[in-house]
Amino acid sequence: MRKLLALALLFPVVGLAAHEVYLSVPLYCQEQEIWCGTASGQMTHNGYPTPPGPRYFPQTSVWSCIQAHKDDSSVNWATDPDGLDYCLDDMGHPPTGHWVVYAKSSYSEEMYGIVYWMTIQRYPTPVLIWNHWHWVVITGFTTDLDPTAYSTVNVLFVEFNNPWPPCEGGAGGTYHYVSGASWQNDYFWGPVTVHSSKWYGKYIAVLEPPKKSGRVRAVEMVGRGKPIPPEEAVDLALKWIEVYGLYKHGPLDVLKKTKPFEPLLVNPENKGYYIVPFGYSENRIVAGIIINAYTGEFKDAGAWKKPIRYLPAKEAMEIVRKYLRLARVPKPELIFTPCKETKDPFRPLWKFEDLPRVGTVYVDQNGKIYRRLTRPQPGG
Repeated sequence: MRKLLALALLFPVVGLAAHEVYLSVPLYCQEQEIWCGTASGQMTHNGYPTPPGPRYFPQTSVWSCIQAHKDDSSVNWATDPDGLDYCLDDMGHPPTGHWVVYAKSSYSEEMYGIVYWMTIQRYPTPVLIWNHWHWVVITGFTTDLDPTAYSTVNVLFVEFNNPWPPCEGGAGGTYHYVSGASWQNDYFWGPVTVHSSKWYGKYIAVLEPPKKSGRVRAVEMVGRGKPIPPEEAVDLALKWIEVYGLYKHGPLDVLKKTKPFEPLLVNPENKGYYIVPFGYSENRIVAGIIINAYTGEFKDAGAWKKPIRYLPAKEAMEIVRKYLRLARVPKPELIFTPCKETKDPFRPLWKFEDLPRVGTVYVDQNGKIYRRLTRPQPGG
């Protein structure tokens, strides 16, 4: 029944005469743990249709430029909005204008400015997600109407490049193609919350200022309920690939060459989702589909450059058992929350609770153990 409801809700979107903007932007991983802004600036510049000046800037140069031009001294930013803004202009601003920090107090107004500007200029847009914790680059979107002709539009899909995970030991960053509801509720869900920051209460993007204002309509998602069976999650992932033609979007073409593997249930009690991995084998996973664990609706499709392997629960349990020198450990659950240890929902952590002496530990997909989760540096 839930499958039929999800299909009934989502199928009408497919028939819309939608407005689309999709750009050719390279996907780079961040070369250091806190260089998401650096990698985002590098991707943005190298995604210009006809970039002025040198085509390629190394991340070391971008990082140094950002550090020299920060302008929010009360906050320990890794990359602050002003530093990134200055460095994009310094690397070569758009030929018809210049980059600015575009800051609005509402998601609706901020997102409208982004889709309007990208329609006009066809340039990628760096944005701060999860309040102020991480930089990514919007590289495309689909709206129901052309924002240059209408002042109110629906955001149907958003494409973006996430420089996480870092280059060393990672999979070369992550390409995302998400529903508009997922973009709003899972990524761009809040303004800067550091009270001492000049940007407090603002959503942040770096772009050329749009010539008109408007709004996008807000969309809610079901965040609690009883998870659907795993086999249903696989069936729906395969369905959404065909319904939305996901394999037509950049790196997602691998979905036509790979097969699904056992789904992973993440955050089962609140904002739960299934990752349905796609790959050539369990040891060579190159893409994934994320669906709402309660309704089965499509949320996110991702792909990465290097194959990964998802760590099975039994292996994570053995790692923790040996680490704590215990006879046995309880079964863990997968969780994702933006933190220093993981900044992409395709990289959840195994969470172990009620352990002797330590209480809780976490294990990432590479088998590394953490005693606690830590907040990332703003803009890092």
